[in-house]
Amino acid sequence: MTSMERDDDLDIDFGYDDVTHTPVVLKTEFFPWHKPRKQYIRMEQWSSGVSSLIAALGLEEGGRPLEYLSLPGPDLLDLRAVYKVCEEKKVKIKFTGLNHIPPERKAELADQLISLDEMKSKDYVDNSSDVYPDKLENLSKTDSVAYQKVIKLSRTYDVINIDLCDSFLGAPPKEAQDGYYQALFSLLRYQAEHRSNDWLFYITSRTNRDMVNDETFSRFIKALEDIFDIDEDLYARVEDNNIFSPGALVQKRFIADELDCRSVSHIVSAGIGKWVLGSLTSTPPAHKSSMMKLFSYNVSLKETSYDMVSLGFWCKKIPTPAEDPLGLANGVNLGKESSESVQRKCMDKVFKSLSEVLDVDRELTDDAKFNSYLQASADLMQAARYDRDRYIDWAKNEHKLVVAALQERA
Repeated sequence: MTSMERDDDLDIDFGYDDVTHTPVVLKTEFFPWHKPRKQYIRMEQWSSGVSSLIAALGLEEGGRPLEYLSLPGPDLLDLRAVYKVCEEKKVKIKFTGLNHIPPERKAELADQLISLDEMKSKDYVDNSSDVYPDKLENLSKTDSVAYQKVIKLSRTYDVINIDLCDSFLGAPPKEAQDGYYQALFSLLRYQAEHRSNDWLFYITSRTNRDMVNDETFSRFIKALEDIFDIDEDLYARVEDNNIFSPGALVQKRFIADELDCRSVSHIVSAGIGKWVLGSLTSTPPAHKSSMMKLFSYNVSLKETSYDMVSLGFWCKKIPTPAEDPLGLANGVNLGKESSESVQRKCMDKVFKSLSEVLDVDRELTDDAKFNSYLQASADLMQAARYDRDRYIDWAKNEHKLVVAALQERA
């Protein structure tokens, strides 16, 4: 028996004891995910979806907490935002987080401990909530803290929020068993094999061509072209809605030399949608993944189109048809929609979301909207012990750069 096969052996020393009494100082260093546009996504995508799921699952009446898995970072910003929904609905949240911080980064470790203490003291946080010191990439390794805490010792999750700062598509397929592909596939299959109720899957990723592995990108293109070959109606709608730039898609085939930033981003977004759907439907028990509204923005101001996407999927179990081998019963779920039909409809939703993609940067060029989300973001940052005034000055200056880039692009 390895040390990780015993639950009590997981209570090991991660080097936190010597940072618990670090004095609290208002923070003044800010990062891209602190911009008000991220607060827009927290509120209009994540929190909105969580609110709808709480209603769909009847958690207000059921008495059980919302099971939530994420990569929260030391400030736990996504948890603070989603908590507001739970507080309004009077539903507890049981959060499980993964965040690897090297032991030498003591200030960051202390900051996370303070954030955890703040969150766990709230009325609508389940006492068993915690953030564990491991990486998402280790989720498929059975001797890892990630596997033990996220999968082996947990129930399924109502909400899974994988908010990445980079791209999860940078490595070659099957290069390693501890990469993003294997970790996310394992997580999706765990949900499909053990869950009956609806659930939400969010994933944020860069879409730049240089941040997507060549073989992965080629597989996305092949998968989409195969769909167009089979579904003439879908291909016609893709053309009618101008989802790809002129010349990028001709007679159901992508033209490599014509793939501008916008077309690449749409291929990557559609490819992620197809991969999530295939991961959940390829093997029974299967779940369908209906892509919800797609949110985008720019990390690099030099790009001519969005290079970061935040995708959301409403996942629902597909009833498995079964016949009585002795013919005594009529069977169950025999009249249900076929898996092939479900997949076609889900891919249709992927492309519908692409045709209506919301550019958050452009949305916030409206001064009233920007100020509204700036104040909401400042409230969140202040709760996480950031200097509010310094934050507002920083966010306004960053916003000016984004607006200038958009004007130049136009």
